[in-house]
Amino acid sequence: MISILGRIKLARLGGLATLGVVAVGLLTATPALAWDLAPHASAQSDAVKSALDELESPDHELSPLEQFLGVLGVLDAQIVDLQKSLISLKGLNSDQTSQRGEYLLFLEESASYLTALRLDTEVEVADIKFLADDLRTWKEEIFDPQVQEILNFSLILQARSILRTAESRYLKIRSDIERLSDLKILTDNRANLLLTEARLLLTAADTLLNQAEELLEEGGQDAQLRKAVNAAIVKIKLAYRKFLDISYLVRSSIK
Repeated sequence: MISILGRIKLARLGGLATLGVVAVGLLTATPALAWDLAPHASAQSDAVKSALDELESPDHELSPLEQFLGVLGVLDAQIVDLQKSLISLKGLNSDQTSQRGEYLLFLEESASYLTALRLDTEVEVADIKFLADDLRTWKEEIFDPQVQEILNFSLILQARSILRTAESRYLKIRSDIERLSDLKILTDNRANLLLTEARLLLTAADTLLNQAEELLEEGGQDAQLRKAVNAAIVKIKLAYRKFLDISYLVRSSIK
């Protein structure tokens, strides 16, 4: 991001030194909230459940074997999505890195389980219904709960990343405001008031994410956890709104 101050040019006009300040806006938009780890996770889970329920339907255009292999394919794709998203997470501390490693190991073991089921279907006397029942039990009792935990973990970390970016911009903006004030270019105190309001919003977002992390450790409170994360994102977006308001004040002051 280019500094508010932009470039300070010294131009000599008629033998006098003139200070020209070129300002570039603080921000032009709030950050893209591309923090949804697995946007198709719920749809994938529903598709698997529906396919398993319809496995023995006489009206289905696919054979039970074809349906079952299709289910395995959907689960394979979901695992790949989760692995890629976990690997892409940045700014993890040692505990979070260790936790991510455990999640990745679980996903690797899950992929191996699906591979074993696929091999079982190649046996001439394979009982597809038996394999489907085994898959359903594993999915409902083991896979789905762990996937939900992975989604919550990643949701919090991506929100943390957004907050870190906002805090970095806050510090940069504060520095620029101080320099403009020292140069007597910015005399409107509203900029400092807006900056204080932005700081309070970012602090509130941090508190909400701390609550979400506590809920993740306690487990079984997915709705409350997501509510806390969503509330934190709202606070961050409001802080960006304050940043934009500051940029308008700055541009007005140096015209």
